[in-house]
Amino acid sequence: MICKVTLLVMVIVALIGILAGGITTISGVGRSVEGFDNVGCATATVLDTTLSGSINPAFIGLLPILETIDTMDQNFNNGSAMMDDFAKIIDSTKPIEDAVKLASDVLAVLSEALQKADNLAPRGSLNEDLLHECVLCKNLAGPIITANKALSEGAGAALAEARSAVADALGPAERAKLQGSLRAATSTLVEFKISMRDTFSGFVEEGSSLEQVQMSIKKQGVLIGLVFCIWALILVLFSCCGTFCWFAREKKSEGKYSASPHRIACCVWGCAFIPIFLCFLVGGLLMVVSTPMAAVCDIMDKMDRALLIDIGPGIGLTLEGDQGEMLGDIMDKCLVTQDRMSNANIMDLVFSRKPDGTKETTRDTMVMTISAPINMAFDGLNKAFGNGTEPTMANNRGILALRNLLGKNPASAFVLPVADKINGDLRFSAMMSDTDLQAGVAVSMACADTTPDGIESPGGGSSAIPGINGFVAKLASRGFLLGPSSTSRPCLKKVACTNPADLACQSGNNFIGLKAQVADSNKYVCRRFLNADKVTTCDLTLMFWNSVTMTWNNDCTFKDSSGKRTMYTMDKACTMQEFEDYLKGFDQVMEKVFARIDTEAGNLGAEIDTKLRNLVNTFLITPAMSIIDGVTCGFMPIFYRAVVDGLCFQGVVGLRMVATSYVVLSIFMVFLAIVMYTFWIFAVNNYNAYVKAATTGGGLQ
Repeated sequence: MICKVTLLVMVIVALIGILAGGITTISGVGRSVEGFDNVGCATATVLDTTLSGSINPAFIGLLPILETIDTMDQNFNNGSAMMDDFAKIIDSTKPIEDAVKLASDVLAVLSEALQKADNLAPRGSLNEDLLHECVLCKNLAGPIITANKALSEGAGAALAEARSAVADALGPAERAKLQGSLRAATSTLVEFKISMRDTFSGFVEEGSSLEQVQMSIKKQGVLIGLVFCIWALILVLFSCCGTFCWFAREKKSEGKYSASPHRIACCVWGCAFIPIFLCFLVGGLLMVVSTPMAAVCDIMDKMDRALLIDIGPGIGLTLEGDQGEMLGDIMDKCLVTQDRMSNANIMDLVFSRKPDGTKETTRDTMVMTISAPINMAFDGLNKAFGNGTEPTMANNRGILALRNLLGKNPASAFVLPVADKINGDLRFSAMMSDTDLQAGVAVSMACADTTPDGIESPGGGSSAIPGINGFVAKLASRGFLLGPSSTSRPCLKKVACTNPADLACQSGNNFIGLKAQVADSNKYVCRRFLNADKVTTCDLTLMFWNSVTMTWNNDCTFKDSSGKRTMYTMDKACTMQEFEDYLKGFDQVMEKVFARIDTEAGNLGAEIDTKLRNLVNTFLITPAMSIIDGVTCGFMPIFYRAVVDGLCFQGVVGLRMVATSYVVLSIFMVFLAIVMYTFWIFAVNNYNAYVKAATTGGGLQ
């Protein structure tokens, strides 16, 4: 009885185990199918995000990029609304560029004239050194630099620079280059879009390979599991029937042993070998397949830069140098970032090297190529209008200072003897030895003493520069005055020395003769503005605004063969007085040209600062920056985690559950077979003993 009860309990245990295996199989199949379904959903989501973009996290998407690039490309075509507006603004604002260039050219002409060797150190008719120098010519270099700086930092120059930067950026050559780059980028993006579509179509389209895998697992996995379970349950059912028969009615009513129990047991354990073999086979195969998948999943779940470096050589990835750094950054900041709120820009992670070896990100490269030059020009405009700069060029302190120096300081007062040269010349040695006449070494070419205005005196501070009159008066005390020695400087007079042996008096006369040479020399150089015939001189002080033709007349600029306005100049010989008048005339010239800048800046400032800026921002900067700023990867960790969860923690785990359930099912069927074999041994032995006893007539005890 104990044996029968034990066998019955074992059959029930086998039944429970087989039922548990069947339930686990169905659960594993469901989990696996759900996992692969989630992978498909995640793949469809990333494909949609990659193509169309997303709002949160922000990502522009390939299709919007292509649309933006195409719109930019169309806008750059001749005849487009943008280019028509651009051409109108550029044409209407050209006067500011002409005005700034005119002022710059005037300062350049002045600077070059002052630096002429014959102006710095006057020469005689035979090119001999006249032992004098133009101190004013040297001292004006700094104020001219200051004036140039004021011009370059002023509102007019800023407007002209902004206009020029935009005109260059959207000129025919640059537009063609930019359109070529846009079209090349479009071609690359279209190929990438097709590649993405073809790559992910196998996961998201109807009838895709992923869907086939799902359906195969769902149908065949469940079917095979049900077949095994039903087969096992049938065996269990027969086992229960055989055990019940053996337990309850091993003998018939007439005392005979029944053959049914041991025959049922024999059928059960004999028929169990086929499902046991098949379950072990299928479960083992699934276990073999899922094991490497589980290993891959473990890598995917733990992936980071360090792990990528470890496995890189094994999967053919070069992770050394810049490529390794970029891949590592993309891995850490895009795929497996721990900061769920981050939304790194891929263009910040991909970089190249400058010639000096420093890194330059793709974002920086694109910004420097597309927007930086224009932004820099408009930044200069902001600075010019908002940093406390003088409101007008005409009132700029640097400009006024230069004008004052030119208008109120006669050049002749700053043409002075070179002391070292005078001391070294024997003609003047007696004069330089005379305590009264040696002061002549500081005498200028002006007749009267001159007090400098706005510039330090060569003698220091604001002291007056001695004129010729004082020296001639001292020399006259040695004799009586003769007629003028110079046609341009009547104050230059020699004396008839009272004492013929007065060497100092004779030396003083030599000095007057030298100064007469300086005054009458025509070796000075005056760089004159010319008319269009390049022969006759043009007087810029006569420039005026013609309200009828709406142009500036007599501005000494003319269109050259390329259509640009240019200025013609020529160096002409002049006397010292002409040179003095020439320099003084620049006071009026500068007043005219800088007032012109103020006029044009007032008329065209809004056209450039508002209309042109808005045009560039709307059609170039904003679209370009939307692409540059929009290429982010914040959506990638979500997709990556969804794939890992669906593929690994659902799909692969489900497959291993199915594999494990098949093995468990096999083990319980083996257990059932052993139980039924034991049952068969007991039952068949009893039955055979009964048959043998009945045959010999001894009966069965």
